[in-house]
Amino acid sequence: LTDLQPLEPDLATPEPDLDGSQPGSDLTRMLINWDTFWSTDHTTEDWLAWPLLAVGRQTALYAPAKTGKSLVTLAVIAALAAGHPILGRPAQPPRNVLYLDLEMTPADLHERLDGLGYGPHTDLSYLHYASLPTIPPLNTVEGAAILLELDETVGAEAVVIDTTSRAIDGDENDSAPYRDFARHTGLAL
Repeated sequence: LTDLQPLEPDLATPEPDLDGSQPGSDLTRMLINWDTFWSTDHTTEDWLAWPLLAVGRQTALYAPAKTGKSLVTLAVIAALAAGHPILGRPAQPPRNVLYLDLEMTPADLHERLDGLGYGPHTDLSYLHYASLPTIPPLNTVEGAAILLELDETVGAEAVVIDTTSRAIDGDENDSAPYRDFARHTGLAL
């Protein structure tokens, strides 16, 4: 759910190969640089909303139907976007969040935000909320491209897809659509 940008191609002139030829693309940029790896502190983790949303990690919230997953997610994400305390932790500066809601209508959203204490007095300009968006499935190249463009446009530090099973095309008990989602959308985020 946190924002990781896809690898950008290196537009600089590539270094010649050992034989002096110019490579077509520098695929080695995907490989770990061991000097950087060993000099980086891997013992700490950065959090957007501890203990739910770690920076650079995907998070899946799951529970039986109608147990409050969407309400908890909205409460955490709205607080993150408004710069309010989250789960008893101190308030931090507001963060840009992209929320794709494939379940609730604007009336449902109004009721929930009102119940959480938000209203016209609250600055929710960092909460980029799409209610019932019509985009191609996110397990397709087309759907992923639209989501990634929207993510980049709003500068999202976290992306919520509520609910993933409605954002992909295919049987929710089949692993192939979820693998395609991970390949096209999840890894790019």
